[in-house]
Amino acid sequence: MTDDASFQPILLSLPSLTPSLAAEVLPHGLTLHRLFLQADGRTHDLVVGPEDPTGHKILKYTNTVIGRYTNRVPTGPHTLTRNGITTTISPKATAESAPRVSLHGGPTGFDQLTVQHWGFNLEASLKDGSPSLSVKNHRLTIAAPHTVKIDGDGLATGELAPTSGTVHQHRSKLIGENFPEVAAEGSLSPGYGEYNHFYVFDKRDLGPSIAAKHRITAEEFTPELNAVADVLKPGAADGVVELASEKSGIRLVFGTNQSGVQFYSYNFASGEGSRKRIHGGSGSFGPGEGYPATSAVFLEFHEPLASYLHPGSNPSGDDTILAPGEIYNNYVRADVLYKTPNPL
Repeated sequence: MTDDASFQPILLSLPSLTPSLAAEVLPHGLTLHRLFLQADGRTHDLVVGPEDPTGHKILKYTNTVIGRYTNRVPTGPHTLTRNGITTTISPKATAESAPRVSLHGGPTGFDQLTVQHWGFNLEASLKDGSPSLSVKNHRLTIAAPHTVKIDGDGLATGELAPTSGTVHQHRSKLIGENFPEVAAEGSLSPGYGEYNHFYVFDKRDLGPSIAAKHRITAEEFTPELNAVADVLKPGAADGVVELASEKSGIRLVFGTNQSGVQFYSYNFASGEGSRKRIHGGSGSFGPGEGYPATSAVFLEFHEPLASYLHPGSNPSGDDTILAPGEIYNNYVRADVLYKTPNPL
């Protein structure tokens, strides 16, 4: 363990004994290091990641808050206007191999849209003798009639693609059912099957609560403001996305004020890195010590890719631009549910 306080886990737990829920959070990037569920005499850790908290120095995008602007946006310059103010932003390329793409970095001049980049596996802690870590037997529901069309660099084209009748129609569907074994047009890994797309929800009425607002004014942001009261009410996790495992009996139900979700099936994982001991790993870093491909479901809730450039790709009408005196408001609630699984 390090003496760096930003990597010392903070334990948050519920008072109930069984089933019980607890989380280890690092002050470093508000990283969700562990999410524990104890039920029926078993302990599950629902998120993938390194054994040691300092491992997040290497696995930089695992369960951390990323930004300032999440996902992929095109490199600049781009001229934007809001509230009578015009400015030019110039996102920088993240890698020389992708000169058109700024990834998880944030256009200069933006001050919003951080998002939790968390990866779930609801079966990895089971000790049943099975070596498989695949999430293809997880059931996924995404209440989204469209995905954002992307080009070969993963950048939004400004168009939407219907999910109906395609592999992207997730209605309690097994992830492995009709898994895209050959990458579709616009794939980031040509020749390989993958899910790595942004799903756009229908426009929803979230009511008048402060939680429903995408922007909070500086005048509203007072010490008396309780921005999470409505988020914590029953029903706030409205099931716009659900992830479940019949094998473990665990189900996650999500609610959010964002307009969609990026679903990534961890296609680029190669087994390099580190895997938690509770997930059958050694806890060390090295070749073959990490998680294999399709061993996690990454769900990242935010606005459609580069919606400030493509307002027509967002049925909610929300964009991601802030003017002076505005604070971005992004919430995601995840309910963890458990039912004793039936013996197979």
